[in-house]
Amino acid sequence: MSNTAGDYHGQGTPAPGSMRAILLKNSSTRLFVHPLEWTADHIEALDIDLVTSASTGERITDDIKRQIDENTQLLGAVWDLEHAQAISRDQQTRQLVKSTADAAKIQQQDVIERILYFEYAKRPVARLPPLILARHQTTKVPIWAYIDRTWTSAARRERFTAGKKSWSFATKNIKAKQELAIDPVYIAILITLAQLRRRHDPQESKIHCVTLFVPEHESILKSTTAQLKSDTTIEPRKCQRLSKQTVTKLVQYTTNIPHAYLQKLEEPYKFYNATLQVEKRTLPTNEPAKILAAMKTAFHGIDECWGSPLLAYNSKRKPLGELDLNTEDQKRETKRKKV
Repeated sequence: MSNTAGDYHGQGTPAPGSMRAILLKNSSTRLFVHPLEWTADHIEALDIDLVTSASTGERITDDIKRQIDENTQLLGAVWDLEHAQAISRDQQTRQLVKSTADAAKIQQQDVIERILYFEYAKRPVARLPPLILARHQTTKVPIWAYIDRTWTSAARRERFTAGKKSWSFATKNIKAKQELAIDPVYIAILITLAQLRRRHDPQESKIHCVTLFVPEHESILKSTTAQLKSDTTIEPRKCQRLSKQTVTKLVQYTTNIPHAYLQKLEEPYKFYNATLQVEKRTLPTNEPAKILAAMKTAFHGIDECWGSPLLAYNSKRKPLGELDLNTEDQKRETKRKKV
């Protein structure tokens, strides 16, 4: 749902519950905007549910352990990230992701930096932030993607300043997105990956499995013991000190997007009864074997979706009625819990 140069004339009255009907019924709110400006309202309108997995990754095989132990570049990337300053954490995480992809030794996989375009009504309407894209070497089918807040924040700031918004406005908006359960632009990226996959396989029965990796950085207080010299005692005194430490984790967002869900955006005047669940799994960056295993699973899931008990595909839901939407990023109080 993004601003485009023209409207879609000659298509008649939109069906109740269609994407176009939702836009028209809520014309007083800013739903028809670039994905970088999406809010919690868009997650609601797009029927997105976020589920969190307690699992910390795939089963680690002996082959994966060997690939990690033999790759000094990858082990160096892990060390660099653990000792990186907060300001350079995203950059170091990118290097870790690239090194892990190299260590996987998947011959039919290319890893490149790319800019993708979100499509609406079968048109590319919105340029997304730059990201790292893994794709099949021959078919060019996307396998997984990586993006971080440095890239998304820079894209948002550029967009807002180009629109004559103040620096403080852009900063407030960026912070508001970070406080949501999931950044809405991540949803746009997942959908875009599925749209690219569908070009290569337009079967109506197809479910497109897509994965997005995003780092999360958390500042924690760590207790350390220091020894202090004393003039009155023989033994030095011990003192507990608290120091701030940044911990980085890699979040894996996975979703199985059915054909009918993509049709909601391709044919916005028609109603398609399809919803979307996004699974969130957290991977420790100091255990690259788990990241490598997740990448391999994504690659082998090109032709068929991998199973996840949390991603139970449910395409049946009643048409959306009137939405009481706000334009602010805030928690909703509804009967059905949303993101």
